[in-house]
Amino acid sequence: MIVLQNMGQEFCLVPRTKKVIALTEKLDAKNLNDLIFKSANEVNVKVLAEIILEFAEGTDGNKMFSSVNDVYDFMDSWIKENQKSYKDLFMEVAKVVNEMGFFKEKMTEEQMEKQMNNTAYDIDMAELVRNSAQKFVDTMAEEEFKGYKG
Repeated sequence: MIVLQNMGQEFCLVPRTKKVIALTEKLDAKNLNDLIFKSANEVNVKVLAEIILEFAEGTDGNKMFSSVNDVYDFMDSWIKENQKSYKDLFMEVAKVVNEMGFFKEKMTEEQMEKQMNNTAYDIDMAELVRNSAQKFVDTMAEEEFKGYKG
C-alpha cells in the first residue's frame, strides 16, 4: 500500500483482486503488468486515471474519488505540487502493484524503470502478424501464377 498526499488529502492506493479484475476487464487488458507498462510508455493519462480511480481509498477504506474527473483534478495538482510528471505517477502506481504481488513477478525499482521505458510495448504485434501474413500470401500467389498465360 502506498499513501499519496495532495492538497491536504491523504489516501492509499490499494489494489485488490476484485479491483484488478474489474479494471483489466473494463480496459480490455490481458493483465495488469501489460496495462500499466504499456500505458506508461504511451503516457496514457486516461488509463492512469482509471487505475487511480479504481485503487484509491480514503483512510476510512472508502472509495476516494467519485468520478474520473476528480482523479484528473488530483493528478494535475499532484504533478504541480510535487514537481513530478505523469511517468512519475505511473511509477508510484507500479510500486504498489509490485508490492502487492500483482505483476508476473516481483521486480526491483530498476526493473520497473526498464519496463517503463521498454519500446517493445510500442509494437502492435497483431498488425505486425497481419502484415507478415499478407506479404507471405502475396508472395505465394505471385509464385503460383508466374508461369500462367491466360
